[in-house]
Amino acid sequence: MGWWKPSVSSVCRWVAAAALSLGCAANRLERPPAATQAAQSTPPSGATSSGERWLELETPHFVVHTDSYPERAIELTKQMEQARAMLLAAAWPMARDPGGRTHVLIFAKPSDFKRYSGMPGMTVGVAITRSDTDRTIAFTPGADGGVPQVAIHELAHDLSQWFLPLQPAWLAEGLAVYLQNTRYDAAKGQVVMGEASEDSLRWLKEAKFFASAQKLFGQTSPHSDDPRDVATFYVGSWFLVTYLMNGQIEAFNGFQKQLHQLVPWRRAWDESFAGMTTAELDQRLVGYAKQGGNITIVSIDAQLPVVEPELRALSAAQSHGVKALLASSFAPEVAERELQAALALDPNELHALAAQFRAASDNGSPALLRGIAERAVAAHPDAGEAWYLQAQVATEAAAQRRALVQAAKLAPKHPGVALLVAESALANGNAARALELARYAMRRTALSPRLLGLYAAALEGTGRCQEATAIAANSSDLFSSGCSWRSSKESPEMSCAAYVQSRIGSPLAPCQPKPASARAATH
Repeated sequence: MGWWKPSVSSVCRWVAAAALSLGCAANRLERPPAATQAAQSTPPSGATSSGERWLELETPHFVVHTDSYPERAIELTKQMEQARAMLLAAAWPMARDPGGRTHVLIFAKPSDFKRYSGMPGMTVGVAITRSDTDRTIAFTPGADGGVPQVAIHELAHDLSQWFLPLQPAWLAEGLAVYLQNTRYDAAKGQVVMGEASEDSLRWLKEAKFFASAQKLFGQTSPHSDDPRDVATFYVGSWFLVTYLMNGQIEAFNGFQKQLHQLVPWRRAWDESFAGMTTAELDQRLVGYAKQGGNITIVSIDAQLPVVEPELRALSAAQSHGVKALLASSFAPEVAERELQAALALDPNELHALAAQFRAASDNGSPALLRGIAERAVAAHPDAGEAWYLQAQVATEAAAQRRALVQAAKLAPKHPGVALLVAESALANGNAARALELARYAMRRTALSPRLLGLYAAALEGTGRCQEATAIAANSSDLFSSGCSWRSSKESPEMSCAAYVQSRIGSPLAPCQPKPASARAATH
């Protein structure tokens, strides 16, 4: 298995230093009714004992876990569905609904959110995306008790990843900040999009500068150790997207259409903006700012859905397992305590086993991983996640095929399952099937060298050599220079871009285009 760090999109982390709030909430505590406080088995020292209060709510597009009391949990879940529908109506009104479900954790107390997410300071919301799973959004409710702006920001990321999977970092963050101000005018039955980000405007007025296009175009991630650099990136990206939406809308629409078709973003930019250089773009941005940055606010008629979530109470073991899985990304000590608490109550709790498998993936022995997967399948034969764990560690081809068939049957939307099935299809000569599944996975999960390399190889396998070469050649625009990858513990480490490039062609076996009829059959 390849090694790849989870990516984290965190908003409000930098408020104290940069005065950029992006939807930060006031400290708000939610206390349960006394009747809900029941006794339970004592967990290991250090683990929270509030597990009996956790709920699971399912809707067409979300699986929500929360320690809010039922009435508030239902309302927040409904708001998430409506926020998603609002963003689709505003930004992608003619597109087919992407489908799939996003995992959401809502913590009643900000202190609990920080403990389990591992996020510091003023952070009130975070999205964590690993290269084999759907995005997980975690937050604490806003000052009004509802879904905070940070959650809208992360939902915008979730949707834009589907429509624009190869988007550069500046576009991803600029769109998310631009769309997080979208709101619903219930009196008029309209979604309102395009209102300025007050926090970003305040930062611009105080800082009196914005990041150059050259700087924004050169960054593959918004993250930095210096909070001022982070704030500069977010505000600069928002300002650039705002200008493009108001001053270059036709070219910007063409740019996004090409990204939707998985064209490398620099090539899409050159073709859509007639080769406009970053220097020329900076001149236009300065002019736009001097003119006052006029914006167009768009109102779209829309009827938001009314969804009734399916609600069930989690067991204490499941509650600890859910928290362990979240904490496993950035709070490993907390994750271990919750993991042990879950397994003490139920040795086969699935979330806990998945967290244990994740923790052991980097340094654990193959035998340990196989043991965890076997326990998961034995205890949860109807769970796609259990079969997915099994498929990752199966040593025999027949066993892996059986696990993949079961995983795909039980969890057809799971991006990690799609990735494994695509790799198997490519290895067995079915490049067209591999291409279809790789495209899907790229829209549902974090882009990793493994996934982008698979996509390039599938393009090559279907005879689309120019596209495969372009993807490989431009992979350095999507991964930082410090990004490294190895396909197995035994293989040498190489840069992420070099790995993607290694997946296609060679001097000894160059890519040979297939006849036009064969290429057409892969669309």
